[in-house]
Order: sequence, then structure tokens, then C-alpha cells
Amino acid sequence: MHAMLIRFLILTALLPALGGCLMGTAQSRVTSDYAAQVKQVGVISVLSSHPNISFLSTSAMDSHFAAAMLDGWDIDRVAYGRLVPRLQHKGYTVKILPRTGALAAAQQSDWRLPLADSIENAAYAAGKAAGVDMVVVVEAQVEDDFVTHTNQRVRGYGLQRAFDTGPFVYATVMVGAFDVEREFVVGRADGAMVKAADDSLWDTDYEQRGGPIKVAPPTASALLEQLEQVLGDVIGVAAQEAGL
Repeated sequence: MHAMLIRFLILTALLPALGGCLMGTAQSRVTSDYAAQVKQVGVISVLSSHPNISFLSTSAMDSHFAAAMLDGWDIDRVAYGRLVPRLQHKGYTVKILPRTGALAAAQQSDWRLPLADSIENAAYAAGKAAGVDMVVVVEAQVEDDFVTHTNQRVRGYGLQRAFDTGPFVYATVMVGAFDVEREFVVGRADGAMVKAADDSLWDTDYEQRGGPIKVAPPTASALLEQLEQVLGDVIGVAAQEAGL
């Protein structure tokens, strides 16, 4: 019990005054010379429509993963609400592009690997169909467990608790920019953020079951608010680090 408490205190002590721990990793930036040539930009989000609810036990076999059903949650509103104004502020004409083919499949992909490289061709095709110069894609990133520091992996965004921690809200995404005509990556960055969540957001039922979980109000409203803040912030930071 003492070791568990120390571990939790260390985790919470690492969170800065703003209430979240924000991280960024390897990146390449859109250059100002390239940006000056771009007029029209297509934007696609392939983030999962539903947040994750994850309980990480001492083994993967005993862990439970589910999708959270939240009334009022709209991933497109969150993702495009952060990306579109940023791009418009830079003087681009912005189009929201539909998810088709591999892009739609990426939204439902598993937890093993990020799909940044595998969706490039689909991004180029979507951009050509829309007649834009550059396509910006925001997708889930896969990371080692930076949330509760187990030996498992985390993906996308959601609410998570381990067997010896409190609950956390987290997000890990990648934002990539693709040149449509010449078919190459002009900028890419990923980022991750974790924030301690109130104990009231966690239900012990999450530790016993998988499958879709309907989160009841008022818990749903509180969770939605925290998720929107964390996910929106990390999308903004990843876009900034990618030069967008």
C-alpha cells in the first residue's frame, strides 16, 4: 500500500500547475517557403468516434478496454474546431474531406501500431479528389503507457486507470501534412497529454467488463469536458510542432 501511494504521489507531482503533463516527440515542420505556395488545404480526422475507457491490470489478460458512449460527444467538432481555425488564420482555404477507404479503416484500427505511413496514399487520393494542395490528417498515436506507467500501450484518447493508480484523462495523437501533387510528407508531429481525473469519473464496473459502456450523466458531462480540453490542447500543440 505504501509503495502504491508513493507511486501515485510521484505521478501527480509531475503534473504542472496547469493540470496536465504535455509531451512532444520526433517531428518535421512545414517550412515557411513551402507554406507560401499552399492555397487550399484539406483536413481529415481519423480519430476514433468514441473515447477509450481502459483498466490496466498486472497483465494484459486481466485488463479491460471499452469504448465510452457519451451523449454530446462529437470528435469532429473537437478535432476540426482546433485545426480549421488555425489553418484559416494562416490564410489557407480549408475543406473538411470525407473519410473513405483506408482513412475510414484507420479510424477503426487496433492498438498495435500508429498508421501514419499506411494512410499516406489514401491522403493523397483524397486530396486529389478534392483539388487541394495539401492534406492535413489528425490520427491516433500509439505510445508506451505514459498515463499509468504499466508495461502495456495506450492509443488515441480516453479515461484510464491502472490497478494501483487513480484515474487519468489522456490523449496521444499525430498530425501530418501531405503534399498532394508531389506526394511527400511536408510536416509531421505527435504529442501526448495526461491529466489527473477526479475519482468520481471512475466506476468500478469499468474494471470488470469490455465492450461499449454507456456513461451516465452527470459523470458523462464532466468526462466530456475534461476530454475535450485535453484532446483539443494536444491537437493544437501537435499541429504547432508540425508547423501548421
